[in-house]
Amino acid sequence: MGRVIVISALLLAALGGVSVSHAQMSSAERNELLGEIFKIQTLKEKIAADIRKYDDEIQKSAASISKSETILGLARQKGNAQAEAVAREALARAKDAQAGSLKNKSDAEYLMRRLERTLSLAKSGDRNLEAIREQVEFETQYAAWEKKQQQLIRDRLREPNKTAGAIQRALMAKVPPLPGKTFSQLQSGDVLLIEPEDGRLKNLNPITLGDNAATAGGNKSFASHTVIYLKEVNGTKLFLDNQPGEGPRIITEKDFLNKYGQRGMDVATMGKLAEPLTPEEGEALYRAAMAMHKQNYQKASNNWWGGTDYGVVGKDVVCSEADWALIRNTGKFLPKSFNRTKVEYGIDFSPADYYNSPYFVVTPLQQHKDYGNSGQ
Repeated sequence: MGRVIVISALLLAALGGVSVSHAQMSSAERNELLGEIFKIQTLKEKIAADIRKYDDEIQKSAASISKSETILGLARQKGNAQAEAVAREALARAKDAQAGSLKNKSDAEYLMRRLERTLSLAKSGDRNLEAIREQVEFETQYAAWEKKQQQLIRDRLREPNKTAGAIQRALMAKVPPLPGKTFSQLQSGDVLLIEPEDGRLKNLNPITLGDNAATAGGNKSFASHTVIYLKEVNGTKLFLDNQPGEGPRIITEKDFLNKYGQRGMDVATMGKLAEPLTPEEGEALYRAAMAMHKQNYQKASNNWWGGTDYGVVGKDVVCSEADWALIRNTGKFLPKSFNRTKVEYGIDFSPADYYNSPYFVVTPLQQHKDYGNSGQ
């Protein structure tokens, strides 16, 4: 009976907080939304109980610490080495237990804040239902959510690599620009590398300046932020946007374009994990790159001044063989940044690493230039 009362109360709370805009939903959509809200309310109750439990544990540990310190002081006064050792050990255990409970409470409070934000978004009527569903699963069943995302990437291992062929054709035709991707071509695991809001100052942005300075490699990055493309559900593209102070947040294509649509950006595709290269595709790209390099070298060798049409100022601008040869890597794991200094400071992978990593192919993202508001 008590459980029924609790569930009823939670449902009433969910119904009472839903905005008027949700009244325009179909009955099925409204019921589905209320189901997602109920999941959040239920988890909030569980976390609140956990926080109370951690508070009790913290108080018990504090009492044990006080008691152990008293015993330790008395043992020292009496010169009882054995009692002092026992008290010191008990004190250490109590402090460790308290530290663990404090961390658990802090983690629970952080999750509670995230759930409250997700609940507010769900009730506001300003979010797409698919994005709400994805965000709720992300918050309440992260292990299952992560497993699904990993499966999406594994599924891509069985797909043909369209980018590989396009790059090979560009190499052989000596076409300067890399073939870009459009929004319709985005695939699970693609990383959007986004320039600062004011593109005119991208060369002066402290994030990109510091990132490039700390990154080994000749490819310069102008990206100050990254967003990961997840998947498309019922015609709605979903992204994972990790903002400072907010944490990971599921956003729709409309959200993405409203916030970033007017910024310059590239798309990084993992050479094996997200858009696989078969051994044949990798070897073809490698041979094409080597052929271009050999032709470039021969032109330079046969020229009195060592000049060549291949280079930054030549009419046949082609990237160095290293950028292409590294695409043939078919490893299934993604290592941390190759820059030891960044890793030592806790930065496992930065925007500039995408441009200089052998595990990624970076191409322009062709955007809807008429959609988006850079002021947001």
